[in-house]
Amino acid sequence: MREQAELLDRASDGIYVRGLDHRVRYWNRGAERIYGWAPAQAAGRDVRELLREEAADFSSAMGHANRPLRVVPSAEAMASR
Repeated sequence: MREQAELLDRASDGIYVRGLDHRVRYWNRGAERIYGWAPAQAAGRDVRELLREEAADFSSAMGHANRPLRVVPSAEAMASR
């Protein structure tokens, strides 16, 4: 796990992991560069506090992400019925 975290810290992209309670479990150096919070400052905090400016977008996206997926058969699948 530590080796994976070290690889993620090398990424230039901002990467964070949050739990279902929205608390930060992992925050890489890219996220620090983008959002301004050091990993130690972000750890355990509610991600919605850290990304305040994007809170409305975040809440909206989470609402969409938590909805069940609707599977629509492809035209190919319909033709084979």
